Amino acid sequence: CLNEFEEDISLDLPLLRGTPLDMALKRVMSALHGKREKFTRAAGDGVPVWRPRGAIERAFFAFRENVLWKPKIERAIREYALDTFDLYHLEAGVEFYRDARFLKRMKARGARVVCYYLGTDLRDRGVIPAIREISDLNLTCEWDHLRLDPSLEFFFIPFDVSAYEARE
Repeated sequence: CLNEFEEDISLDLPLLRGTPLDMALKRVMSALHGKREKFTRAAGDGVPVWRPRGAIERAFFAFRENVLWKPKIERAIREYALDTFDLYHLEAGVEFYRDARFLKRMKARGARVVCYYLGTDLRDRGVIPAIREISDLNLTCEWDHLRLDPSLEFFFIPFDVSAYEARE
């Protein structure tokens, strides 16, 4: 667990940030890309946008998500009823798949999506277009993120939840 939070549901997905193999692959990708920026800027508003940088990176994400991850993800969705919620909160604006296929299914049945950007999310990666297109609310607690993406709403933390009632 990267942030040392208590474990809840772990899919144990390979090639995630921080593993030795992932770090080695990132070094190789960085060497292939040279000094190019990690993201592009959206036309008009200049928001940082993530896109695979070339055929190798596109193939990597396709292989990782469709071959290595998909069986585990789809099993977890069924096993834990992850497709039954009204609201999906995405830390860093990332879901299981870069093409937002899970969230698109959830949106089709009326669920809402909130993306919360903090840390290096926008500084190093940018928004993921497929996810951004379907999100209902985009938040940050980082002042400099408001310069990177003026459409974000500032959400002060810590947040007092005592005024709200939890729902089963």
